[in-house]
Amino acid sequence: MSKRCPYCGSFNTEIALGKYAGLAIVNTGRLALAIGAGLVGGLFNHAVGHNAAHKTWEATDPGELKGYQCRNCGRKFSV
Repeated sequence: MSKRCPYCGSFNTEIALGKYAGLAIVNTGRLALAIGAGLVGGLFNHAVGHNAAHKTWEATDPGELKGYQCRNCGRKFSV
């Protein structure tokens, strides 16, 4: 079932594939930062490294990415 565009009211919408590609890129970067923080913190103590990696992962959460695109007006939106 198509979602209704909140901007123009059209049901002519599609899932934005860029959402999944963008999410993969963002999470790859987040993972690299968390591993780096964990390695640096792990030089001092295992628990410090784990906590640093966990806090970095949480702090870099991008929130909800817009997942739909309207074919009529071209705007992206999330439901």
